[in-house]
Amino acid sequence: MRTFVLIILTIFLLIFHAPARAYYKWYDEKGIVHYTQADPPADAQNEDGSSWWGTEPDQEEEKRLKKQRLQQVRLKIKNRNARKPRPSIKSAKHIDEDVPVKAEEEPENDSKPIEKKGFFNRLFGIFSKEEKEEKEEEEEIKCEEPWLLEVHGICALDEPDMKAVGNTFKAKVIDNRKCVWSSCRGTYNGDIVTFTYKGERHWVTDGNVPECPFYEGFYWK
Repeated sequence: MRTFVLIILTIFLLIFHAPARAYYKWYDEKGIVHYTQADPPADAQNEDGSSWWGTEPDQEEEKRLKKQRLQQVRLKIKNRNARKPRPSIKSAKHIDEDVPVKAEEEPENDSKPIEKKGFFNRLFGIFSKEEKEEKEEEEEIKCEEPWLLEVHGICALDEPDMKAVGNTFKAKVIDNRKCVWSSCRGTYNGDIVTFTYKGERHWVTDGNVPECPFYEGFYWK
């Protein structure tokens, strides 16, 4: 009897003194629920069968926007070529008097690189410019806690404070594959979410959906 009591006490001690860690709840393709500390697999699902990682951006919409930008660039090039004055035709007498003809032929040479610049080169230039702008935009954002970006995919816009329960800080979602912060609507890159300190180094967020019954959170390292 005494041995049995010691075993029960040991089990309770292990349960209540186990270190707090974040667990992920997800379902497999057969509808079986799983609780893991590691990130769920790529085919993980929610209870309703939707993707656990959130909905991917609309690829068709992105193609439409890129096509629209390409048409605008083509129109600008066409208008710029239309505004260039055509070289005037000179008589033979005028040509004899005006020896340096090369200076008048330069506009034609200037227009050749534009004509030689192919469709794919212009397309590549547009995409390179977009990638450069996105990179510059990310560099402008100053993350208060770089480890949050590396581990949880969020960039802290405010400095988190753990002095009192109820403190909050805002963070921008940079990589929604690292963690899902809204089980109700999904998490997308660029979302601004608010985290609230609940004590014991634990921060939670409702993903800016107050009616969402399930709160996501993480423990401060």
